[in-house]
Amino acid sequence: MIAAVLTLAVSTVLTWLWLSSLEKLIEERLESKKFSSTVELFAAPGRLVRGQSITLLQVMTDLKRLGYTERKGIQTLQSKEFQVPPSDVCLEDLPDGSEAEFVSSCIDIAGPTVDESQAPLSIYRVYFSQASQSVISIEDRQSRTEEPFFELEPEPFAQFAQGRPILKTYRELGETPPLCLNAILAIEDKEFLEHKGFNITSIARAFFKNLKAGRVTQGGSTITQQLVKNYFLTPEKSYTRKAKEFAIAILLETRESKDEILESYINEIYMGQNGAFEVRGFGAASEFYFNKDLSRIDLAECALLAAIINSPGRFNPFKHPEDATERRNRVLDLMKELGMIREDEWKLAVEKTLPQERVALLKEPAPYYVQAVMGWLEERELISEGGIQVFTSMNIQAQQAAQEAVARGISQLEKRKTISKLKEGGKTLEASFVASDPITGDIIALVGGRDYRKSQFNRAIQAKRQVGSVMKPIVYLAALEQLDSQGNVYTPITLISDEKFTLKTGPNTWSPKNYDGKAHGLIPLFYALKESLNIATARLGNEVGLDNILSLARDLGVTSQLQALPSLTLGAFEMTPLEVLQAYSTLARQGKKAELSLVRKVVSDEGHIIYRSPLNREQVSIPQKVAVIIAMLKQVINSGTGQVVKLLGFSMPAAGKTGTTSDYKDTWFAGFTPFVTAVSWVGYDDNTPTGLSGASGAAPIWADFMKQFAARYPPNDFKWPEGTELRELSVEDQLSLGIVPGENEILNPVELLFETNPY
Repeated sequence: MIAAVLTLAVSTVLTWLWLSSLEKLIEERLESKKFSSTVELFAAPGRLVRGQSITLLQVMTDLKRLGYTERKGIQTLQSKEFQVPPSDVCLEDLPDGSEAEFVSSCIDIAGPTVDESQAPLSIYRVYFSQASQSVISIEDRQSRTEEPFFELEPEPFAQFAQGRPILKTYRELGETPPLCLNAILAIEDKEFLEHKGFNITSIARAFFKNLKAGRVTQGGSTITQQLVKNYFLTPEKSYTRKAKEFAIAILLETRESKDEILESYINEIYMGQNGAFEVRGFGAASEFYFNKDLSRIDLAECALLAAIINSPGRFNPFKHPEDATERRNRVLDLMKELGMIREDEWKLAVEKTLPQERVALLKEPAPYYVQAVMGWLEERELISEGGIQVFTSMNIQAQQAAQEAVARGISQLEKRKTISKLKEGGKTLEASFVASDPITGDIIALVGGRDYRKSQFNRAIQAKRQVGSVMKPIVYLAALEQLDSQGNVYTPITLISDEKFTLKTGPNTWSPKNYDGKAHGLIPLFYALKESLNIATARLGNEVGLDNILSLARDLGVTSQLQALPSLTLGAFEMTPLEVLQAYSTLARQGKKAELSLVRKVVSDEGHIIYRSPLNREQVSIPQKVAVIIAMLKQVINSGTGQVVKLLGFSMPAAGKTGTTSDYKDTWFAGFTPFVTAVSWVGYDDNTPTGLSGASGAAPIWADFMKQFAARYPPNDFKWPEGTELRELSVEDQLSLGIVPGENEILNPVELLFETNPY
């Protein structure tokens, strides 16, 4: 008797402790109404720029991808709608100063409502030229003024919950169409409003049906139990877990209302997979499958979402349309039987076609860019428990172009005999790529390696490599800022010596050599940079002063510790690709430095801006002198060591510099157009020599990216500042300056920039 009482007492205490632990689990999980804090990443807004190479059809495709709705005819547009007026309407209503003969079509776009500023709905008309396949004018329809660009809204591209890749858009019950709620109840739990967490009748019915079929064909879980399985428990299958499921379901029903449970369910239920990201809840599922906000979907779409719940893999409409259609129609049949919809509604819904899978603009979710952003957020302790929205600087088209350029570039390089042999020996050639908008300082693309799944080491921001000749423009800019030994100003045609020399550095000596093994005598400044001559550059740097070069490098944005050694002039020190990008972005802005930025702003889940990228701009070098260097770097691409870029088909105005270390361990190309700055690097992580130069290794990746992305901008040349003038150097002028054409080399006239008043 005593033993029985003790056993009962112990059992009661253990049961109480077990239920208490389950109560604590529920309490912890229900602390936040949204259940788990999320970090949602948005790409930078897409832009339509006057002069941009793009067609009307491409713009319409982009708008539909962003969830815009097309209205037919001429109507008053609402938020996120567009219409294509007839061509005669476009021609009749042109803004002042527009030339009708160039206009072939136009489009009216109503942007999204901006809650943050309560600004009025913005409506723009964009005019296109069929002949040039470009935007020729952008008009603000309210003010009837012409604008240089029109910016769309940021586009979500990644989301994380507690470090897991998840896509979820929280929706309150009142924001969910009643048809969707009825569809869920019809197929998943029609007695949801009556039971207390589990349904014995459903369990028994499922048991006998499965017994008769000889396999599991039907489940008996209620919506409450499904929520418990999806949110409160691990996926293990055991009797203990099943007992927990029943207990938590009953406890949950005692503390939460049916509406609260159903709201949690529609936000937490697993709805499929978008690449690496789980699609959770009806809000994210509606955007993934239909490219629509949940509030805008119809009966057939609600029924399809309810159908997917049972098996997101089997009933995926993109991969298994027949199974998805059959299951969706089963939901509609049940809704009709239960009196939730009319016969005519049922008929229209069962005849509706399934959604078509959209072609993803970004084929993988920019893993290295995401890694860099998440690290940046953690360093600043900006990841809050309530969740945040992170508006990054990433341009989706630029990121995709960068990823493709790196993949293609490595694939082509591995066909080379030396690289192929190294690959056979187990060596993995790597590459990194970073690009920015030189106007804003936004980092628009970042690739830290060839395959994130195999290596999470982010070479774009973590790998410090010798930079080689990409350092040389800083040496030449430092010269332009100084006077020579006779007190004269350096210009592009100042003659400098390329004769061999030796310097003593303590007990050691240093004798730089040119890549061709030759010395070229007296040569003009621009030619030494264009041909990347080491001896001339080292002599120039020594005369200018190593401390002056170091100071300028820091002003331009280099943060690595550099030493005032003679080899500094030839880039015999290490920097990350991001540092190189910072320095070249400052050059591209004609000496005005803006800190490169991965993130534009961070917003809390309450809507408060907790971080905004500063708009600091600092003029760190004289614009006219930087402009002279830019014009010299144009000649690197036109006829110097970087001319492979033009040979590969990139013909827009651009300035750049190859970089090759003396041992061929690192190859670089850094350069810019008026609209894009980019840096590519190729090498081995273990410093194995590649045998590649900057021109053969890194430049093809840079050119590939530029052909894909930068070519969408107008083919504008650089705008030169006041106090400078372009001069053409004829072939005779070049010969008189001591330039001797190499074998099979033909000299052509060269355009260089000169300061009109350098003193």
